[in-house]
Amino acid sequence: MRARRQGRWAATKMTARTPRETWVAEMTVAVARVSLVSRTTKMVTASITLPLIFIFIMDLRRRLSGNPFGRADN
Repeated sequence: MRARRQGRWAATKMTARTPRETWVAEMTVAVARVSLVSRTTKMVTASITLPLIFIFIMDLRRRLSGNPFGRADN
């Protein structure tokens, strides 16, 4: 993780000579940051959505079986 972090900030430490080089370095860092955030967001979304889908399917199966409350008929 440490090596990755140093690699990500390496662009900002670069001695940029022209404004264009500075801009390219900043964009590189920004893109790296966004890709990291989107990866984390995907994981969080999946960890919330998948259990909900599972619960929904189980509930649907129970309803379709003709036993809507999940109780045994006496």
